[in-house]
Amino acid sequence: MCILSPVLLIFLFSFDGKAAGLPKISEDLAFTAGIIALLGMVAAAVAIFLHCSGKTERFEYLEQEPVELAYGVTGVVEKRKKGYEPSHGFFLITGIVLCILSAIPLFVCSVLGLGGILSGACGFLLCLLFVAAGVFFLVRTCVIFGSFQKLLEEGDYTREKKAAEKRNEAVTTVYWCAVTAVYLGWSFYTMKWERTWIIWPCAAVLFGAILAVSNAVRKK
Repeated sequence: MCILSPVLLIFLFSFDGKAAGLPKISEDLAFTAGIIALLGMVAAAVAIFLHCSGKTERFEYLEQEPVELAYGVTGVVEKRKKGYEPSHGFFLITGIVLCILSAIPLFVCSVLGLGGILSGACGFLLCLLFVAAGVFFLVRTCVIFGSFQKLLEEGDYTREKKAAEKRNEAVTTVYWCAVTAVYLGWSFYTMKWERTWIIWPCAAVLFGAILAVSNAVRKK
């Protein structure tokens, strides 16, 4: 929902009513309707985030504290994890492929030059749709597979990594709050939502470097 939130705003600004035999939409109306839809979708998404967070809050200690499973539980979790691995691989591949293919509508519209601005906007909207679908598959399967890893203390949830995350908790909070503030400020100031999303992949890559530097400083 967050990824698709600017769809109506972009479409209304690029829609040519005369070409479609319809009245032209004023910029004020397009801006107002687009912003209302954008904020409404983001608000709905945030409500879902909070609802899910409230339901899983009592299990947060699994990400932060050592886990001692009852007798026999480890075997059950390992069996279910092994059974889900083929589905996890399929959804991972599907999500990654959809994100990679998301650029195709942009190139097709650019090369064919269909319909000018409206066609370019439709190409970008299709791009967002591909990305949104890809992210859905990736997030959903990683949440499920991550639950197995949390219980078994594997992958990103080993005891060593939990200790490191505790040490970097303040750095993580400050960093992502700053990134979010920059993203929203830049987006609302320029109103170029189709470009400002680039801050997220850049911030993710930079975050790894910041954590590496933070850990290196602590070791010294």
